Amino acid sequence: MNLLISRILAYLNGTLIYDDYYRFCIYIVYHFPMCEDITKQNMIDSGIKEESIDQFCKLLGVDNFSGFQKELIDSYLLRVNQIRTRLFDMRCPIMVERLVQNCQNENLEEELEQIYTAIYHSKRIILIGAMYPMSIGVELQTDLITCGKIVLNYNDYDPDMVLHKDDVVIFVSATGRSMAECLKAQNEVSLKQITSILVTQNKMYMLEEFKNTTHTICVSGRYDGVEFNYHLMNFFDVLRIQYYQHYYIN
Repeated sequence: MNLLISRILAYLNGTLIYDDYYRFCIYIVYHFPMCEDITKQNMIDSGIKEESIDQFCKLLGVDNFSGFQKELIDSYLLRVNQIRTRLFDMRCPIMVERLVQNCQNENLEEELEQIYTAIYHSKRIILIGAMYPMSIGVELQTDLITCGKIVLNYNDYDPDMVLHKDDVVIFVSATGRSMAECLKAQNEVSLKQITSILVTQNKMYMLEEFKNTTHTICVSGRYDGVEFNYHLMNFFDVLRIQYYQHYYIN
């Protein structure tokens, strides 16, 4: 069976309902590195019904809350060990060079440094895109949450999903359509007031008159899906490795 945090994120990223189960998952995302201190009463005080807590624990395959907390702690410790084993000696410059070779950006390495710093200082990282590209971001999401960052997929039904200046927003859209749809929902927010990144294949967004985000990463290919997903995975891997090696362990 998957790690408990993986099951929680699978539910959170896939549900279309804003209910106690959703709020349960959000609470865990915010408190995962401090999971030893989570109590049922803490969750009740946050507005989640006790009945819902017990029901969701069973849905996750755990008999009761005490069993849930024990498995959550085990999940956290195991994930920390996995991250250390996989990422500590990873040679990220090779991956960065591969990304540079497949992008239209002239100063990509400089832009990446700015993005790493913004992620470190952010309160939340919001991922916005279609379902399949977002599934590629789960490894990034899980690692950064384990390292203490709040990483959420954008859901317009969540009343707390209002973009703020302390957020880092990453749009993932080969054509740019997902970003355009989000801008309609967030019509009072200027993306240039926050750190926002668009990963796309649409060269139009490299032009100043069409550039809505602070950074546009334009990868090679033409809306073919397969190549875009490959470059996206490389980009997400670079972010999580650089964050771990240069910010988390230092």
